[in-house]
Formats: sequence, C-alpha cells, structure tokens
Amino acid sequence: MARTKFTKVRKVTSVVAVITSIATAVLMALKQNDIRIYIVNFFIGPGYKSRILLLIIALLNIKNLPMVWHYRMASGVFRYMIYGTHEFNHHPHLHPRSSSKTYTPKGPSTLFLPIITSTHSPLWETDFNLHKSNSTYFSDLDVSRHHLVACLFREGLAHLLENDDAILDLEGKPATGHRFMMVGSVSCSFKREIKPYVGYEVWSRVLCWDRKWIYVVSHFVKKGTAKPRWYVMQESGEIFVSIFGGGSTSEEERDFLFENGHVPREKPAVMAGFGDMPDKAIYASGIVRYVVKSGGMTVHPNLLLAASGLLPPRPGGWEGLASNGGKEIIMTSEERESRRGNEWDWRKVEAENSRGLKLAQHLDALEGTHCEWSGSKWPALDRFRDLF
Repeated sequence: MARTKFTKVRKVTSVVAVITSIATAVLMALKQNDIRIYIVNFFIGPGYKSRILLLIIALLNIKNLPMVWHYRMASGVFRYMIYGTHEFNHHPHLHPRSSSKTYTPKGPSTLFLPIITSTHSPLWETDFNLHKSNSTYFSDLDVSRHHLVACLFREGLAHLLENDDAILDLEGKPATGHRFMMVGSVSCSFKREIKPYVGYEVWSRVLCWDRKWIYVVSHFVKKGTAKPRWYVMQESGEIFVSIFGGGSTSEEERDFLFENGHVPREKPAVMAGFGDMPDKAIYASGIVRYVVKSGGMTVHPNLLLAASGLLPPRPGGWEGLASNGGKEIIMTSEERESRRGNEWDWRKVEAENSRGLKLAQHLDALEGTHCEWSGSKWPALDRFRDLF
C-alpha cells in the first residue's frame, strides 16, 4: 500500500513539475516585448487574413503536422508504461451480463482482446479520388499497434531488457546484443473507402504466434458500429489522465460503464464481430508480424508472453515449444461453450492461437516476393527522381 501511494505521489509530482516548467517558460517568453508584438501582429497585423487561414488549415489537419505522429506513438508509452494512466481492473466491478461482482486482471483471458483507437481522416490524407489515401492507413496501424504492445507487453519487455539471464543462447549463457521488438512485415487489405473527416476506429489485437513471429491483426471499423461487451482497462483517476487522454468519472458513470460496457450513445450500437457484422462496417483490415531480437538471435515469443503474464500454466511448460506442438487443438462443443467464461486454460489459448495461424500462414507466403526482383536480368521501363 505504501509503495502504491509513493508511486502515485511520484507520478503526480513529475507531471506537476512538467506543467510548472512549461508555464514558467511561457511566462518568461511573454515578458519579452518581441514575443508579445509578434503575437499581436500575427492576428491583427498586415496580411493577418492569410496567416489565420493557414492556421485554420493547419488545425484542421493537425494529425498530419510534423512530429504529431511521434506524439501519437509516444502517448502509448506514457499512457501504459511510464505514467500508467490506464491500468487493468484489479478490483471487483459489475459484470455486464450478471449482477454479481467480478474482475478482469491481466492474464490469459486478456491476451487476444483488442485495443481501440478512435481517429479521423483529415483533408491532407485525401488522395485524388477524394478518400483516405492507401498509404496513410499504415501510420494509423503504427499508432494502434504501438498502444497494444505497450499495454500487453510492458512487463515482459521490461523483464527481457533489465535481466541479462532472461534470454539464454544455445550454450546456456546470457544472450548478448541489443534487445528489441521490431516489425517484420505488414499487409493491408482495403474493403471500403473512408471519406474526409469521417470518424473511424482501429481495433488491434494479438492474432497468434509461432516459433518466431507474433501476429497482430487490425481492423478499420466504422465509428459506432459495435461496442465491446465491457472494457478491461480502467483510468487511474489522477490529474495526469487529463493530459494524456481520458478524464475522471463519477461512481454512477463507472457503474454504467461496468454494466453496459461502453459510454452511452445517442444511437445504440449493435452486437457484431467474428464475421457477423453489419454491411459496410469494415473499411480495411491489416496484419503485421513482430519479432523479438537479442542482437542477431531471434527470441521465442513464448518468453515475452510468459514474462508479460499472458500465458496460463501448461504441462511441460511453454518455452521452446512450437505454437501448438505441430498439432491442431480439437475442442468439443462443451469446451467451446466453456470459452465464453473467464477461465482461459492452455487448451483454450492454444485453440485460439491455432485458429489465427491458419490466417497468418498466408502472410508468411509473401516472403517469396523477395525472389521476384528482376535486378539486372530484365530491362526496365524508365527511371525518374522522386520530388527533386
């Protein structure tokens, strides 16, 4: 309890220090006459209409301004790793399908759950066809997946980075070299267009893993189409939540969230998912595969998943095993029905992983495209410089 209070005090103190530093810098700048004159001239000086117009255009396209992508990526690190503004529920709350008290801590039951990013497509993401350009989908995928990795794997990544003995080489010695998690490949399939300034959501979740790769699937979904049964994460309720997103909620609002699983909407969303979805609900879907490296050595995903507390106990352990031991996990109808409960044992995790691997294997097949480069064996059509 004392350690928790100390951590909260440290977090609040650090945020207050940052705010104080920024406020001091702004006040000192305003004391300079040049700054005040510049601000006044910007809004009422000669040519102010053009400057204000450019400011409005920039604000309408703030998502695409320089360094904004970096902020969007860093916000996931701050939210889940550094300040912990969103945490897993470790206290009882109302289960959405019953009146009894329950809770959803981090564990195997949360391994395959999605994280949802709400965003929109500004004008600067529009191509000649007046819809969201295909290339801009990948920046949204970056942000959504980054939040997912920070949320699920923060403990595992910290364990692998801070403990030399966490990863051993073939000789049983601590693996050397820089340890990191990186993207190996990305694929995106486009289904429907996204018009300018249309709001949408990006749902990303762990699909499966094998001996080398962790696969993450993402869906661009029409905003308001569906809602989760409930949210596992909770806001910490401290002052820095308002800085990095979110806000405090009353007890009545929290009861509604726990009971209904979402913030109230004017038009209720329908229950949908896993192929059963309304027409035109999915704009696009993407899949990426991550690999964990220690220098030049590939780290088995089971090490990261286990260190993150996401794998249930399994006879014989998980380390060094294939995703499903080379065998497909067959479940009876009673076992499939039991998957709806909160208990996720190793058979349920393996069954879900095996189901995802059937889809992920098609991404692996794209490795053969590297061999299709013609090089100097064929002629080329032309050569040009991009931009300059």
